[in-house]
Amino acid sequence: MNIPVFFTSFQDGTFGTYSINGISHSVLNDIQSFSINSGILLFSSILVALLFSLSFGVFLSSLKMTKLFRWIINIFSLVPDFIIIILSIALAVEFYKWTDIRVITLSPFSDSVNLWFPIAILSLMPTFYLFKMISARYIEITGLDYIRTAVGKGLDRHYINSRHILKNLIPYIFADLKKAISFTIGNLFIIEYLFNIKGLTIFIFDDYQFQKVFLSLLILLTIATLCYLFIKLLFYFIERVFINA
Repeated sequence: MNIPVFFTSFQDGTFGTYSINGISHSVLNDIQSFSINSGILLFSSILVALLFSLSFGVFLSSLKMTKLFRWIINIFSLVPDFIIIILSIALAVEFYKWTDIRVITLSPFSDSVNLWFPIAILSLMPTFYLFKMISARYIEITGLDYIRTAVGKGLDRHYINSRHILKNLIPYIFADLKKAISFTIGNLFIIEYLFNIKGLTIFIFDDYQFQKVFLSLLILLTIATLCYLFIKLLFYFIERVFINA
C-alpha cells in the first residue's frame, strides 16, 4: 500500500518534511547534502579501515608495533560498538575541557559539519574486523610452500607481500567486505544520531513517514553498493598495474 504512495511522491517531488530545532524542512531540499555527508562517512571509514588493515596486517606485520596494534585490537574488539562510540564522545569532551580544542560539535543548534572525528570512530569497527581477518589469512598464506620457496630464494619481503601474498588476499577481502560495509552502516545510524550529523538517518529518526524512510534506506543501499564497487575497481587497478605488471 505504501509503495505506490512512494512512487507517487517521487513523481510529485514531495517526500514529506523533517524538523531541526523545531523548524520544519523539506526532505527534497536537503536530501542531496545529507546524502553527501553519509556517503563521505561510509566511504572514508571503509577506506581508512582497509588502509590500516593492509598496512599492519601485511606490509608492517614484522614490526613490534604491529604486535602491540594486534593486542589492542583484540582487547577493543570485545567491547560492544556503541560503548566505544559513547566513550569516544566522553573522551572528546574531556579533551576539550583540558585543552580548549574542539574536535566534535554535539550541539543540535550548530550548522558546522565536522566529519573527521566521526570518520575516525566509525572506521574502528571495520578496522578491527578486517585486520583480524587479514592477519589470520596472512599467517595462513605465508605457510604455503611457494611462499616458503620465495623466502628461501632470498626475495625481498616487500616484493613477496605485494606480488604474491596481497594477490591471494584480495579474494578473502572481497568475501568479507560486504559484511564490513553492512555493520558499518549499522554504526552509521548511531554515529549520525549521537554526533548530530545531518545525514540520511535524520529522516529515519525523525517522526515516521514512509516516503522519507524508504528513500533514505534506498539511498544508503545505493551508497553502500557504490562503495563496494569502487573498492573492487580500486583493487582491480592495483592488481593490473602493480601486482601483475
